[in-house]
Amino acid sequence: MRKFFGLLVILVFWFSHLSAQNKLNHSDWKMTQAKMMTEDNRFKDAIQIYSELYKDFSEDAFLNYRLALCNFSINNFLEALNFIKIAIKNCDENSLLNDFYFLSSKIHHRLNQFSEAKTMISKISLDDDSDLFAEINFILKQIDNAIKLSKTPLDLEPKNCGPLINSEFNEFYPVFSAQLNKIYFTSDRNYKQGQEINEITKFYNYSVFESLLNEKKEFAKPQLVDEIWAEGKNFILNSVSAGDQVYYLYKNTPALKDNGNIYTDTQDTEDDFTDAVLIDGDSLNTRFYEASASYDYLNDKLYLVSNRKDRNKQNSSVFMSKMSKNKYSEPKIVNALSSDFNDNFIYVHPNQTFAVIASDNDKSMGGFDLFISINIKGKWSEPENMAYPFNSSGNETQFTLSNDGKTAYIASDRAGGYGGYDIYEVDFEKYITEKLSYLPALTYYKIGVFNDEAEEITEAIVKIKSKTKPKLNIKTQTNLEGYCYFNLTDNSDYIIEITAKNYQKLSVELSPDTSGYVEKDFELIKK
Repeated sequence: MRKFFGLLVILVFWFSHLSAQNKLNHSDWKMTQAKMMTEDNRFKDAIQIYSELYKDFSEDAFLNYRLALCNFSINNFLEALNFIKIAIKNCDENSLLNDFYFLSSKIHHRLNQFSEAKTMISKISLDDDSDLFAEINFILKQIDNAIKLSKTPLDLEPKNCGPLINSEFNEFYPVFSAQLNKIYFTSDRNYKQGQEINEITKFYNYSVFESLLNEKKEFAKPQLVDEIWAEGKNFILNSVSAGDQVYYLYKNTPALKDNGNIYTDTQDTEDDFTDAVLIDGDSLNTRFYEASASYDYLNDKLYLVSNRKDRNKQNSSVFMSKMSKNKYSEPKIVNALSSDFNDNFIYVHPNQTFAVIASDNDKSMGGFDLFISINIKGKWSEPENMAYPFNSSGNETQFTLSNDGKTAYIASDRAGGYGGYDIYEVDFEKYITEKLSYLPALTYYKIGVFNDEAEEITEAIVKIKSKTKPKLNIKTQTNLEGYCYFNLTDNSDYIIEITAKNYQKLSVELSPDTSGYVEKDFELIKK
């Protein structure tokens, strides 16, 4: 998640750069105290101190600027706009105006006031500052993209999932589970009395929640998945395999100086999880940043993002690792899904039908946008912006898709939400059908294997082959209860082969099923 808040680092730099310009000499300690709070991202605490000073110095340009900056940092854009207008109006130091105009343009941008944003940028005196020149050109491109895309909006409207799912805190990383038709998500909310708060950020540590959806796609009250992913552990759930057998998580442990790694976890019983473990081997997890695991369980491929190839270790790209004999290969960069900028999220639909990338690039409307790439005969198309209002002038950072292919869920910090990042649902059927010419629905299978005495057969090998896609081969095995789980696309016919020691092999056909859920039991005959 550190990538999502990279802007805050820039904001803190501005504070440090301008602190020497402070005119409120008799209040230096308070101003310094508030500046120190901003360096710890304690913007709400800083606002309290600045507000006390504001009672006596309401016309001070620099104080208004700081209040604008703090409010902007916590998505209070209208308040930020009021303060920055006063700051610009009352500023009598040309050395400050560039920063004031720059912040003003960012605020107008987030409020979808694009012409005003460009006007503010045009007032900036660039001189010979090439770094600022490059940054301004980048932002101008994003503003132009926002103007263009907002003029031709898609026929869809992201719907906030409401106060049951979202809160004044951050809710992000929705992950759809096919097993029980539910959504997982991660939040830094307060979920119980006595929960430990981070005194610096005023947020709580990340915890993973789940919420069941009924037939009307209405959410039940979110429940904590397990204490193993809460209580200060700071895990973020990225992806689940078919049947929720394997959970892929991200965690940044500063003490390890690993910049964030990918973990896996499994359930040893229906209600209990094992401890999350680092994915083995130095090839996948390194001392660099690895995150956003997306597991294509139909092809045993794990996609992720990492900054290992970036010279400055600032921007991430998309990588893919193939699983073989329960080991992951050295991740290879997927150039077709990567840009020259920061690609910080990857979702790959099972069987590599399409991919969604979150990227902060020069084709974005502002910050991170979601881009889609279609797999055409084994090759990824050039990612294209998913357009407005799927994207906004804010940050759209994650994507997941329901099993029936009809509803997408995204995380966004766009204006009008309940807190920082909120989760939104999007009617996705028309959009994706026009891209693929079919609906990429998945059917979830629960297969039981028993003998003629109705006794479960454990460790039976189950192979699924596509009759139309010869490269697709799924191999799994039954658990201690005699069941295995997998997902299949609806646009193919399949052959399922079941083998077990001392039993005859069974081979049957599976036809496409549009119900979304199939439960079948098979009986094996002893040799």
